[in-house]
Amino acid sequence: MISCYSDICAMRHPKEGAAFVAAQKSEIPVINAGDGGHQHPTQTLTDLMTVRSLKGVSAT
Repeated sequence: MISCYSDICAMRHPKEGAAFVAAQKSEIPVINAGDGGHQHPTQTLTDLMTVRSLKGVSAT
């Protein structure tokens, strides 16, 4: 269904392997933006920025 609206899909899901399953069924490319315990590589940077802005803690 999503292939009717988009040329590509970035998917983040709490269940490990969900993006892989979606990619097998999809007619468009599916990018794994994080699944289960596999967080997106930029998640750490986002978390550090949040801690810094909320707590005033240095991100370094």
